[in-house]
Amino acid sequence: MPDEIRQKNREMTSREQEVFNMLLTDRTPKEIANILEISYDTVLYHQKKLYRMLGIQSRAELFVKYSSERQQKKVLQQYH
Repeated sequence: MPDEIRQKNREMTSREQEVFNMLLTDRTPKEIANILEISYDTVLYHQKKLYRMLGIQSRAELFVKYSSERQQKKVLQQYH
């Protein structure tokens, strides 16, 4: 795990870490809310806070910057 991700993980609450990891999958915010048994608005709140913390603007940026090469290939295959 790159040092930058380790440092950011230390700054995240356990719930933020859960949302962060789920955002790196192909799940939608609504699916994440259902899985974590929290509201959709709560997922959006955590997502927005994470983007600010990580200095990114979108889920695509999150994906490119923080997902593994294997995860990137898996998600890209779904869209082609």
